[in-house]
Amino acid sequence: MVLRGRGSAGTGRPGPLYADQMSGLAEEHAALVALLRCVPKGSSWFTVTEAVLARGSALAAWEEAAGGALIPDPAMTAVLEQALRDVAEWDRSGWRGTAAEGSG
Repeated sequence: MVLRGRGSAGTGRPGPLYADQMSGLAEEHAALVALLRCVPKGSSWFTVTEAVLARGSALAAWEEAAGGALIPDPAMTAVLEQALRDVAEWDRSGWRGTAAEGSG
């Protein structure tokens, strides 16, 4: 995701507070931001890119990274919730996320 200026419990998915306010694309962007924030030291964004491409979406990659546990890790939940807030704030500030997809 590139930012450009223009003038739920247990699932690893956004909770109801934010999900009602965001489009599916915004959720994808938030999941991508959260994944990038969790890249282990010594790894690169390429690791995230591979995971997203292999799973078909950032949300699917996030759900796998979050572990899909019955009792989610509060730290992982907090990362996604902060990413949701950040993406919403960026949108309100006139920034939008764009993505480039390869042809195969």
